[in-house]
Amino acid sequence: MSGLIFDFTHQIAYTLDAECISGGSVWVMRVEEGMMAKGALEEYRAYVSNRLSELSSYLQSYAQGDFSKSIEIPEEGDEFAELFMGLDRMAQVFKAALREKRETIARLERAEETLRKAGWEKEIILDSLVEHVIYEDTEMKIAWANQAACESVGLTGDELIGRHCYAVWPKR
Repeated sequence: MSGLIFDFTHQIAYTLDAECISGGSVWVMRVEEGMMAKGALEEYRAYVSNRLSELSSYLQSYAQGDFSKSIEIPEEGDEFAELFMGLDRMAQVFKAALREKRETIARLERAEETLRKAGWEKEIILDSLVEHVIYEDTEMKIAWANQAACESVGLTGDELIGRHCYAVWPKR
């Protein structure tokens, strides 16, 4: 196994060769003679540019909430492999969190619908009574009144809400 490392400050190319010694790897570094070939530098710059473009594409999708694009992890020896794997782990965490939030929202919407339906049913039942049914808050302000209570004073439920019950029914 071998790899090429560039020292951009001095524009020197280092070649790394892996030699197997009793089951382990030893890296031997040789400095290439002279300045790094301009073609090799341009090739490496193009490679880095392509890898960063791939990353940018993933990040733009993720920033818009689109986690459907799967990340292609580069080969193990690639300098970008760890970065791509980290991005992939981050995307997986975001996907799971987004899925959980969507499930929570759906559950809350179902609960809200159930409460709305229960409130509607309560109102139908209490409005069918001939007795006055009034719900007051701690300050004795009317929060809700059934149809019989409204008709007794000639007001609608909306007109009664917020008024003090003793002002609407002074003799009670």
